[in-house]
Amino acid sequence: MRGVRNRLRRIRAARADLQAAVFATRAETAALSAALAALDARVSAQHERTMQALRIVRDDDARARAKLLHLRTTPDYEAAFEETEPLVTIIIPTYTNWQQLRERALPSVLAQTYERFECLVIGDAAPAESAQAVDSFSDERLRFINLPYRGPYPPELKDAWMVVGTARYSTRGCAS
Repeated sequence: MRGVRNRLRRIRAARADLQAAVFATRAETAALSAALAALDARVSAQHERTMQALRIVRDDDARARAKLLHLRTTPDYEAAFEETEPLVTIIIPTYTNWQQLRERALPSVLAQTYERFECLVIGDAAPAESAQAVDSFSDERLRFINLPYRGPYPPELKDAWMVVGTARYSTRGCAS
């Protein structure tokens, strides 16, 4: 009889351990489900921010293209084709690499043989050192314009590369 009782105690203990393991597994499954739901919500939010950023870029591009097409109908636009030395605009976007701006980009621009140009350095909420780098050349053809805030850009770098900085320039699809 003692053997049966001992065996029954071991079975009950094993059953209690098994129930504890089942409860622990259920709790872990619930925690994983909650984490998966949170991850899904975060990915959805990131996707929405990326789409919003892409819409902003697309919308700004359309507005800029419309403005360009309108400007091409004005008499001032023709002057660029009739002048012997038309004004050329060089645009340099910058954020934090003011050292390269001062040491490489601006000296390269100033070393060009064509002298009728303006160089617009556009800071994407760049630090004060960027403005100082441009001002250090004391050349009236160089101008620094700093945007007041960055973005809006997606927080993930792999998404931000699609919209950060200056849009590419293309003449495809534009009327001449």
